[in-house]
Amino acid sequence: ETVKQVLEPQATQAEKEEVVKEIKAIAPQGTEVLDPYDGKIKLTAIQTSQSVAEVQGKENTVGFSYPKGLADTTPANSEEAKLNQDKNFKKTETEVVVEPPRGKRSTYTVLAGDTLATIALKNGVNWRDIAKWNQVDPNGTLFVGATLYLYDAKPQIDTPVVSRKSTDSAPANYVVKPNDSLTSVANQFDLSVSQLANYNNLNTNSNLFVGQKLKLKDASDDKLSEINKAVVRADTSKPVAKIKTKAYAVKRGEYLKVIADRYALSVHELADLTPGLDTSGSLFVGQKINVPLNEVNEPEAKLDSKVIDQSKFKNVKAETNYKTENYKVQSGDSLSSIAVQSKLSLAELAELNKISTSKNLLVGQIIKIPAGTTTPETYTVQSGDSLIALANKYNLQVNQIADLNGLKSTSGLFVGQKLKLTGTPETSSKEKAQARNEAMPYANSNAPKGGYISTASIGTFDNLNSMNGKGSSTEGINYLFDSLMDSSLDEPGVLYPLLAEKVTYDPVKTKFVIFHLNPQARFSDGSPVTAEDVKFSFDTIQSKANLGFQMYLSDLAKTEVLSKYQVKMTFKSDHNADMPFILAKIAIYSKADWKNKDYSKVTLQPILGSGPYLIERIDSGRSISYKRNPNYWAKDLAINRGRYNFDRMKYVYYRSPEIAFEGFKSGQYRFYQEKNARNWVTEYNFPAVKQGLVKKYISKIETPALTQSLVFNTRKAPFNDLNFRQALTYAYDFEWINKALLYGQNIRLQSHFQNSELAATGKPSAKELAILTPYLKQLPALQRQGVLADWKYPVSDASGFNRQNLLIARSMLLKAGYRFHNGLLVDRQGRPIQIEFLIHQDGALRTLLPYIRNLKKLGIQANIRQVDLPQYTERMRRLDFQMTAIDMPQSLTPGAEQAQMWGSKAADEVGNYNYAGVKSPVVDQLIQQIIYAPNREQLVLRTRALDRVLRAGYYQILTYGNDKNWYAYWNMYQQPKVKPKLSLGLEYWWADADQAKKVEQYLKK
Repeated sequence: ETVKQVLEPQATQAEKEEVVKEIKAIAPQGTEVLDPYDGKIKLTAIQTSQSVAEVQGKENTVGFSYPKGLADTTPANSEEAKLNQDKNFKKTETEVVVEPPRGKRSTYTVLAGDTLATIALKNGVNWRDIAKWNQVDPNGTLFVGATLYLYDAKPQIDTPVVSRKSTDSAPANYVVKPNDSLTSVANQFDLSVSQLANYNNLNTNSNLFVGQKLKLKDASDDKLSEINKAVVRADTSKPVAKIKTKAYAVKRGEYLKVIADRYALSVHELADLTPGLDTSGSLFVGQKINVPLNEVNEPEAKLDSKVIDQSKFKNVKAETNYKTENYKVQSGDSLSSIAVQSKLSLAELAELNKISTSKNLLVGQIIKIPAGTTTPETYTVQSGDSLIALANKYNLQVNQIADLNGLKSTSGLFVGQKLKLTGTPETSSKEKAQARNEAMPYANSNAPKGGYISTASIGTFDNLNSMNGKGSSTEGINYLFDSLMDSSLDEPGVLYPLLAEKVTYDPVKTKFVIFHLNPQARFSDGSPVTAEDVKFSFDTIQSKANLGFQMYLSDLAKTEVLSKYQVKMTFKSDHNADMPFILAKIAIYSKADWKNKDYSKVTLQPILGSGPYLIERIDSGRSISYKRNPNYWAKDLAINRGRYNFDRMKYVYYRSPEIAFEGFKSGQYRFYQEKNARNWVTEYNFPAVKQGLVKKYISKIETPALTQSLVFNTRKAPFNDLNFRQALTYAYDFEWINKALLYGQNIRLQSHFQNSELAATGKPSAKELAILTPYLKQLPALQRQGVLADWKYPVSDASGFNRQNLLIARSMLLKAGYRFHNGLLVDRQGRPIQIEFLIHQDGALRTLLPYIRNLKKLGIQANIRQVDLPQYTERMRRLDFQMTAIDMPQSLTPGAEQAQMWGSKAADEVGNYNYAGVKSPVVDQLIQQIIYAPNREQLVLRTRALDRVLRAGYYQILTYGNDKNWYAYWNMYQQPKVKPKLSLGLEYWWADADQAKKVEQYLKK
């Protein structure tokens, strides 16, 4: 039976029936088993960390439809229990009878590299039995040092390192065939993937190409095999003894492969000499490992006290009919490590340089190597480069390059970045890398858990499903769900593992992406997050979510389940580098949870997620409370250390910001984002502020400012006239509004990406012109003129009259064919021009009224229609408006979402975000260029080009914004000393218990 057959068994019907019997033995009575190998049953018993033997044949478990911790704290007579009466939310006591294992019990301690299959082979038992005896997931991770119980084990005789390889009979080489992978080839020849990769100077995730020739043995294996045979011939009456070892301190520049070559061992054989040493990890300078007493390439190497003549094992004389180049020896180099780098055997490199294989090298010494094999000291990152690609190119390990440059092995690269490929890592870089592994730099990993935070939201809510576009979705619902990966708050465009522990894709030609799920990932009910759940989530979004989300995923051709924890997404286009990042950030739902629910309907029924919080209480339309999930599966991941510190969070809903502010002053909630400049300057003088119990806080973040604008619905006349829209821009008097109404606290927005490198400034640069020139002839003359200009919105004298700009606007309107009749502006058919502004918030009135006054000076009949939030939301969804005031956030890494905001297809789709109705082939093509930008430099240039075309199209009037955010909070919270650059990072704050008591005492008065 091969290793592959053990790891991927094809069960007989008898075996399946036996598994069903075993599941039923430990499941509640009446449990129906649908598919034992996928764990599909109609009722799942809760597993415990105890072994079956330790419960003495019988144990009581409790089954819940939500987490045990939450259920245990819900009294039977509580309000929550009454609300959920007759629903599947109640505790049930179930007696579970199990059959105790038979036979003599022994223990086994898990070693590095162990799997259930290899442990079973070592001990003469079945791997399924090991899983059953210890109640472990057969697909889960085994931790080094963990203890497993075995019954009637028959341990195999320990085979010494020097004779344990079974590859002597295998061919020396293999030619890659279609559909081959490192894993399939390794399984075929009873090798580990790491072994096969090491033999061929590859990474374990390297791709293969048809016709590629792979080594199935290491060069050192042949030497070692001959040595073993010599030893056995010397004394066949005695078993071969294990290799005698000595302690060795790792030197700078060394890694396992270098040291292993020195002793003619494979990487795995060397690692086996040191208990707990992981072949996939990095070594650090000074680390102690075990090595053989003598190097094999020494003149008088000894093995088991028997002298071996090395001369018979030397390779033939190296031929030198190839070009050579000089190589300067670096610190940490050895002849063996240079041979590996040069793709030569040790003997061949020694022969090429006429030196002994045991010769020590000096730093700075010049030796000959084959031309083209040297690794440069530094490398400048080019378009499409990644750490994996560079490691493959220069026969290095990803961890080597990462450690040399103080990076993570998953770090992204940017064009022009300088990387070290040789030398030694800086101490500070290693410390930085280690610190990033422990916690994010803007997190306090020692932050205390507890307390609560509450904040305000404007309007109401009636839907917990934010993806279907129905009703009003709920604040904070994102805390219920995890995505495949999570964003860094100080590195634009950088994602960290979450539900997916790693990802596979080609950054140069991104046709697909494979997400490898973390087997430990769990929904809040304890069920695993699988590839089926991911496929269900994306299939559902593509078919049933609102049109905005559907367009967001429009390039996703299909989602395939490769295995329980692997899922592949294939794209319609041949290269879409943005799609892996889009897919990685979308919330993942439980397929089982939605089995009997209608995704398309509004719902306030809790939705099962895998995130850090659970819904605690819903007061429909008024408030929603969340409680931290104490069993959150990802709480110990690096990105989550020091995060999600509040035990409870609450969102309180108010009809308007004015009422919400009064609620904050009275302590109805404790954290508030202030958006009203007048309030910020004049209203924070109430007693709690004066006593230091309420604090003001300004957060300056390095992301595009919120785009606040007055939007024209260009689907309707006269807003379909570019000249009319341009004229109305001159009627907006920002300078007076900022001075009189905004207390000078804001700036005039000149770009859709203000406060970032994406904003277009001045005239187009030569590189921007290279992008814009092919499209200029497709633009109207007025728009083309604006694209090429040094863009600035009209400026007034802040007197409140705006006389000069209104005269310019009048002249533009007359030139465009409009005329005045009885003091009113009329179109070419003599119809008076009338404009209605649709709003829902009181705050917009103050800044709109001065604009309407100026429009009336131009003879335009303008009025404001204020409606409640649900009506406003529905009318905006149906695009039933003439003009409105909106806030539009932008990203530092723009991509497919731009098509939702400005794309022609989105202009006519209900529920999308192209409120202005932009329909421009030039805009569409620039959006495609942004989506397929090959690097950051091109992304920036193409976004600036889009910015210029949008501004000059006068689709909206950019009004005002701020590069700072204003906050006020009751003085009961603390935050880390290091602030994130791209977000407030509220989830990294924590409650100060002592200050909270003072606040509560004050509010009770």
